[in-house]
Amino acid sequence: YYLDKPARVNLRLGLKDGSALTADQVVFAIGMQGNLRKLEVPGANLPCVQYQLDDPEEYRGEVIVVVGAGDAAIENAVALAAQNEVVIVNRIDEFARVKDGNLKLITKAIEGGRIGCFYRSNVAAIERTTGNGNAPARPYVLVLATADGEARIACDRIIARIGATPPRRFVEACGTAFPRPDPMPRPT
Repeated sequence: YYLDKPARVNLRLGLKDGSALTADQVVFAIGMQGNLRKLEVPGANLPCVQYQLDDPEEYRGEVIVVVGAGDAAIENAVALAAQNEVVIVNRIDEFARVKDGNLKLITKAIEGGRIGCFYRSNVAAIERTTGNGNAPARPYVLVLATADGEARIACDRIIARIGATPPRRFVEACGTAFPRPDPMPRPT
């Protein structure tokens, strides 16, 4: 929150070593990166599932499914598509709440056939393929519940970019109160 005229309240911050700091205002900027949302489906613990992408150049010649439709998912999908076959999974039928530049990038990539897309789809399960001769050439299968029924995508890797939850327990442990129990209210 930004105050036009800061109130002088003399906040006291107790430190771990027993000392204290005083201030008129405190900026509590901890971010949300430590609380990534995880897939909660059968097979979500398989080694093909990851929740971040540090270096898209690390992967070449793979079939990679990116789950999510926000800016991070779009940026990952576009970067990976340069040297991999990429499919993006979107729960709804559009890319809402993304930067205009990312919307243009993903739309162009999908329309141009560089990235496949499943709209109105949710992850139902992740399976390891079996060793029989009829198995897909990829080691894993992502099972989707789509508007048209079940879809199965043989893949090497799944990158879930499905957001994060605020670190509420930590913030509350620091003495901050919230008006409601739901995960997104502003502190009181």
